Amino acid sequence: MNGRKVSPSEVREKAVHMVERLSDVKDAARERAKIAVQTTKLRAETNRLGSQIERLYMDLGSMYYCMNKDDPDESMVQLCEELTVLLGKKDELNRQLQALAGIRDPSAATNDFSESREDRTIADSKPDFQGTDGA
Repeated sequence: MNGRKVSPSEVREKAVHMVERLSDVKDAARERAKIAVQTTKLRAETNRLGSQIERLYMDLGSMYYCMNKDDPDESMVQLCEELTVLLGKKDELNRQLQALAGIRDPSAATNDFSESREDRTIADSKPDFQGTDGA
């Protein structure tokens, strides 16, 4: 080094200072880890709630469609018409798939090519509601 002798007290002081700095770094890392864990938990809960909200919106929309598809409110006419058209197209495609299965394998003509229960829209699986009064 520079040839100067370092006293034991200086070495001790530097060691104490280094230990304090390491302790500060450790505390900062611990705090960052806590924040990261808390952030992850909050994001997971936010995503879970978002999924629940989305499912409820889907249920609400499906129920509305089932109850009002024949006479929707003016603001919902276009959406109900679009949904009715898409459901009709989907049904037609499923009929075509059944017909093709019958040509390819006559014993498979009875296969149901509609989507699985999980993929089926809520409107498809809910009973047809007659009106808002439950009648």
